[in-house]
Amino acid sequence: MRTDELICGSSWWFRQKRPTFRRLNGHCRRDLNMSLIQALRSLPRSRGAARPDTGALDAALRSIAEAFPDYSKATAATLGEAVSKLTAAVESWQWHQISLGDVALVLRASLTGDVATNSVVDSFLRKEVQATTSGILLGVVAEVYLAHWQKGERRTSALAALIQERSQHLPVRWNNLFMSLPELLDIQAAPGLISEKMIQQDDPYNWLLGHGVTSPHAGGLMAATHSAWLAKLPPVRSTRQLDHVFAWLRPQNRPAIGNDMAAGAINKLVEPWISDTPPPDFQSVLLERIVGAYGDPRERRNDFWPLVAGHTRDVLNRWLAGKSMDALLEIITRATANHMWHARHHFWKGLYDRGLVQEAWIALSRPAAQIADDMFRKTENKIYTLAGVQVSRERRDTCLLIMRVGQHIVVEGSHDYRVHLFKSTDSRAPVLYQPQYDAEALTFPANDPSARVHDQFGHWMRWVEERVLT
Repeated sequence: MRTDELICGSSWWFRQKRPTFRRLNGHCRRDLNMSLIQALRSLPRSRGAARPDTGALDAALRSIAEAFPDYSKATAATLGEAVSKLTAAVESWQWHQISLGDVALVLRASLTGDVATNSVVDSFLRKEVQATTSGILLGVVAEVYLAHWQKGERRTSALAALIQERSQHLPVRWNNLFMSLPELLDIQAAPGLISEKMIQQDDPYNWLLGHGVTSPHAGGLMAATHSAWLAKLPPVRSTRQLDHVFAWLRPQNRPAIGNDMAAGAINKLVEPWISDTPPPDFQSVLLERIVGAYGDPRERRNDFWPLVAGHTRDVLNRWLAGKSMDALLEIITRATANHMWHARHHFWKGLYDRGLVQEAWIALSRPAAQIADDMFRKTENKIYTLAGVQVSRERRDTCLLIMRVGQHIVVEGSHDYRVHLFKSTDSRAPVLYQPQYDAEALTFPANDPSARVHDQFGHWMRWVEERVLT
């Protein structure tokens, strides 16, 4: 059924037709030669009863929709059975074996294109939806409109006009929604209009819930609204702005937004810092919020991060490199009870501050890993959990700092471990972000020109610079 054939004309909120599908059993079977519309028009007009108060049911329905936004309303078998029953009922004009729920299932599938029906059923659905006063059927129309909204598409235009024409017969929750946010029915500008209002709210998710949008993250219209909202957001440079974004992405006690849409939001959050450096305090807050919600972008097994732009991941990896270097200093200092790592940290962090260390990863000895776990429990800072484990039996206490510096992979270690330089093209070079490393397996033979002892005079630092900076 072509959705744009659903309506012959429309007006804004006022046109009325009284027939209902439920009367067909009693009256319309008397003359099989009558069309459905003729049969409906022959029914006596009566003043409708006052609408019952469905507030409690509406609230329950909203709760279900929020908890299960992607729940399928019908299995393929159920839908197929409903199509068969409706086809038989329309062709024989016998309605005693079919319910309004069956018609609603077929109508939804027909509007979404999930099922093909014959011309007789198409004609019936088209005429019925134009004339019905059934809240169930009109609720289906409203659901499909929000779920499959596309700018300028015929189906979107037809459904919007139908909603407006049959507005007086919409279920209360749908009528309240469109009265509260009439911008939703703008087939060209709805996403932009709604997103402008969202930006003004501290908590846009609950603001939409309060207006009757049961699943603010779901459906075509809300996906388009999310994109428009991201485009209109000013650069995020404050904690208050960050709270606004995360109130939308991960509303309290509600399902989080889908990964595809969240990835675009992470790009937006990092966008101001692609070629700039945020204040240290804000960088820490931003990094903690992002990693706390979506995990470490360096983790290969995380299926979220491939959805995020590469330049965004590069920025986050660079920030995390600095945080990992700082965490390692703190952990090693506690693990060894001396300050031997301070000079090394100062040197490598200096290269990092100059933009020369693009990535860094740490591998902790098992005793150091236990210290990191204790620090995480005390601080809830996830940076202490973002590390591999160093598993060598010969070097049980050694922790490693593995960095990408220019064209080199640098392996630095605690205690008496030498600095090792690998060309990034060297097959022996360790891969960053692995869960385990063996320090002994990464150790070059004595007097190898690509390794250097940490001498007390600091000549090793000049040795490193001469090689990695050329």
